[in-house]
Amino acid sequence: MVLIPSFISAKTIFVNHAAVGLNNGTSWANAYTILQSALDGSISGDQIWVAQGTYTPSKDPFGNPTPSDARDLTFYLKNGVAIYGGFFGNEAVLDQRDPISYETILSGSFGPNSSVFHVVLSVSDNVNTVLDGCIIQRGKANGGGSLVVESLTASKSFGGGIYALNSSASFRNLRLSNNFGTMGGAICNENSTIVLRDLEIFNNNSLDGGAVANISGNVRFEKCLMRNNTSINGGAMCNATSNVTVVNNLFYGNSSTDRGGAIFNSNTTLSIINSSIAYNNSSVGGGGIYSEGNFAILTALNAIVWGNTGPQPQSIGFGPGTGGTVTYSDIQGISTFPGTGNINQDPLFVSNTNLMIMVGSPCIDAGNNSGAPSEDFDGNLRPQGGTVDMGAFETPEIINFVFMGLENTDWNNHNNWNMHYCPPSYYEGPVMIESDCVLPIGSTIGAGCEVIVGSATSLTVK
Repeated sequence: MVLIPSFISAKTIFVNHAAVGLNNGTSWANAYTILQSALDGSISGDQIWVAQGTYTPSKDPFGNPTPSDARDLTFYLKNGVAIYGGFFGNEAVLDQRDPISYETILSGSFGPNSSVFHVVLSVSDNVNTVLDGCIIQRGKANGGGSLVVESLTASKSFGGGIYALNSSASFRNLRLSNNFGTMGGAICNENSTIVLRDLEIFNNNSLDGGAVANISGNVRFEKCLMRNNTSINGGAMCNATSNVTVVNNLFYGNSSTDRGGAIFNSNTTLSIINSSIAYNNSSVGGGGIYSEGNFAILTALNAIVWGNTGPQPQSIGFGPGTGGTVTYSDIQGISTFPGTGNINQDPLFVSNTNLMIMVGSPCIDAGNNSGAPSEDFDGNLRPQGGTVDMGAFETPEIINFVFMGLENTDWNNHNNWNMHYCPPSYYEGPVMIESDCVLPIGSTIGAGCEVIVGSATSLTVK
């Protein structure tokens, strides 16, 4: 760990590939044009703000710009330094950025057919090491060797997008796509104690864990979406000798050619809480989840596992020696899954790519408050009624949406609504606007939703 002397103040370093100033990172006008330059000039406690654009690695983990194998180039995170993407390039405060509109892309592609082994590498970093608001794509961890980094062996076949080794770094608000890794197409967490939050991981491929592989670590996923990933085992996630907790997560459209359409669990304690696992496919068994090994323990609370396909069992498959407890969950099967409070009824998802549950779903108010998170996938408060819902989304008890503007003008901020709940995409009733409101382009709103704007207020779409 690097200690900051008391006379040195943490600073903000600016990066914009299109800047034409002094290229020293002191302002947007004089921003570095290469992200690696900002990393080189940073110390623990600094923030790096990165404007929209595409950035590629330019050094290996040892600071060499011309390694013998160019695929060793990577964005090697610096302990205690926070990297934030999603800026236009004129913002004065962090909250002004918009990662959806202004995409900061970290790409592993450096030629028509060449990709680095890991777009991002994190080794022995602490929780103050942050990567937030970026798109990570086109890493290809298919190497046969390894590098010794900080006295640890880093495999060239783990984690094409992000490889976290012995790390506690904070990964938030990221989108990872089109990566490959032998273990963990987008992300591999090895010997790491780490929390991953608000990630969208899609269209990645691996031999084990199309989206993520967790090896010998303690890993927690919060409000993550894993969709359309493929693998041999664990279309979205593969766990080996780890402790893994999944809270408010969505898994859909993932597939495996062997076991675990969404999740393959081996000798791992896996806890699934208020998550929805639906419409995944396995060619051999466990279209949703497959758990095996004498030390594998599966615990599910307030979960929905529905619409998964493949040979029986389609929802959850257990190998020899595997145990587990499933409670207050909706598990599709021939009969009700053993455990307190479980049901086997259609959850009434909006669609196979929108796992909100509609009014009338048997999953509403059917969960258990004990152990449930205080918010849902969208940040809406739980419970809306007296009891939490099953699955990743909480459905409002009373359909009466009034925009109050309690914090700002953003339609998508749940705290601005009277029930602290944004109108769901399937809602087609009236919405009252009683304070100036901005509806961002790309927001989802019911096709038949009637918006009533009160006097002396405005609704702006932009």
